[in-house]
Amino acid sequence: MRSLDATKARFLERDIDPQLLRALQSELRFHSGSKREFDETFQRFYEIYAPVIRRFALKCRLPARDLDDCTQDVWCKLVARLPDFQFQPEHCQFQTWLYVLVHNHVI
Repeated sequence: MRSLDATKARFLERDIDPQLLRALQSELRFHSGSKREFDETFQRFYEIYAPVIRRFALKCRLPARDLDDCTQDVWCKLVARLPDFQFQPEHCQFQTWLYVLVHNHVI
């Protein structure tokens, strides 16, 4: 049987890569790197979370015809709020925060 700590660590690994989050937050806050660095970091983040946002929106019973508009709006909100997101996995997972963002938009 796996220890609780090992199970929690596996879950946290699936939630968000803390290095990716910190890199993206830094770029959004300070524009500290090159445009190429930002593009690569954001593209990696987008590839991971675009399907998650769509899945969350559908889970909130958003009509499929509204999915593209909703995901675009959520991305705008996400990029605006991400620099201030406090990653504290012991209190709130990133995907939980993201789900609330999507859910509130769908409502």
